[in-house]
Amino acid sequence: MISSCKFPHILSVTTLLILVAVHSDSSPAAAVPPSSEAYALLGWKSQLPNKSRALLSSWNESSTAGLCSWEGLTCDAWQSVTSLNISHVAINGTLQGLNFLSLPNLTTIVFINCSLSGGIPSTISNLSKLTTFDLGLNSFSGGFPAFLGYITSLQYLSLSDNYFTGTIPGSFTTLTNLTYLNLNANEFSGDLSSAIRLISSLPLQNLLLSSNNFTGSIPSSIGELTKLTLLYLGNNMLSGSIPSDIGNLNSLQQLYLQSNSITGFIPRTIGNLSSLGRLWLLDNHIHGPIPFEIGKLGSLWQLDLSQNSLNGSIPSTVSNLTGLSFLYLYAAEQRVDWSNPTDYRQHDQPGIDLPEH
Repeated sequence: MISSCKFPHILSVTTLLILVAVHSDSSPAAAVPPSSEAYALLGWKSQLPNKSRALLSSWNESSTAGLCSWEGLTCDAWQSVTSLNISHVAINGTLQGLNFLSLPNLTTIVFINCSLSGGIPSTISNLSKLTTFDLGLNSFSGGFPAFLGYITSLQYLSLSDNYFTGTIPGSFTTLTNLTYLNLNANEFSGDLSSAIRLISSLPLQNLLLSSNNFTGSIPSSIGELTKLTLLYLGNNMLSGSIPSDIGNLNSLQQLYLQSNSITGFIPRTIGNLSSLGRLWLLDNHIHGPIPFEIGKLGSLWQLDLSQNSLNGSIPSTVSNLTGLSFLYLYAAEQRVDWSNPTDYRQHDQPGIDLPEH
């Protein structure tokens, strides 16, 4: 017979086994030994030019055990790399030699202004936890990486200031967590209506498509993106008029439609954008009067309607814009060449507030 005094001991062992099982279940399913991740990164570093390798001096085999102290890396509680964030370092290489399959727990990849070129490895699409992907200010090229549309965890995507081409792919409809999309200053093309239709169901707060080759008109479906705070469509080849549905974007803080071939009137619904701080409609073919409703934009501090065919008098309601510090209504050629990528990048253009990574 088993003595009752032994039950507490039996229960404690059982409890211990359960706790071990629970702890195991709470570990990342795709956990990889730190050494595997370290050598994947070291393997990529070894393929870079000598000067570039020197810039990553903290990445060395002798400190493999201290992987999480390497420059640009952040790890989780299990010493697995979750963030790869390197900016303003002239790496002068490609990402092709980086084995992303050995870094399955990455949530953040940021390479801003690193002189990287080539294409984006398709293995990145296997990073099921990736939320932030930023390759801004590099020299990447090739067609639109459609496989990015399969990373459904993405919240922040920036490919700005590169040399990508192509159209926004249908796979992007699956990015149901995407709030920030920045494709500025590339060579993307296609009908804007088709692009907006693909992304109109996404929870976008920032949509930046300026300085590309998008064509067609601004569709009325733009009014479905009601969470937008930034909308950049400047320096494309857009035509047609501004849809009245633009007035549905009552969270909008910045609207840039400059340097297109937009015609028609400024819609009176523009007065609904009570949060708007910057409005740039310069260098288009907009005609007619400035609507009185412009005076409802109490948050406005930058207004540029220059280089258009507006007529009539300045409405008296402009006096309501007490915070206005930037007003351009001139018609003379006296502005930056937005078709020049260098001019575009160096000009004191509308500010983009990037979140910290």
